[in-house]
Amino acid sequence: MMQIKRTHYQYLLVVGSLLFSCLISSCKKHPVISRNNLSHTKRASIQAQSQHTDIPLPLGCTLIKKQNNLTSTFLHYTSPLTQARTTTFYINEMERSGWEIINLSPDKNESMLVCSKPSKTCVVSLRKSSIRLFIRHTNV
Repeated sequence: MMQIKRTHYQYLLVVGSLLFSCLISSCKKHPVISRNNLSHTKRASIQAQSQHTDIPLPLGCTLIKKQNNLTSTFLHYTSPLTQARTTTFYINEMERSGWEIINLSPDKNESMLVCSKPSKTCVVSLRKSSIRLFIRHTNV
């Protein structure tokens, strides 16, 4: 009985040591990104997106312009996707994020989606490699 308990503890010690060493080695390979390492544009993009977590954004987009006032926000991004793929993305992801699509106007030059939630409205303008978001807060 004593031998079984000892073997069990040795096994746990070995497994724990392996997990700890894997954790330590993965921390070295993936350094923490400090605020100083991010470019101003990337920092602004992350901050703008974090303020509107219920509005999806395709991967690879870069924030170009941001304007705020008391009741609305305007965000302008470049997008690596085509206009058609970006339109499909927003149709699927806005509904998945709880938005009701009130109006959809697809066009070869510009597609527009008007989406609504109880507390805000979002107009999504999609052009070739460009996404413009106008968010109006209705409960301010």
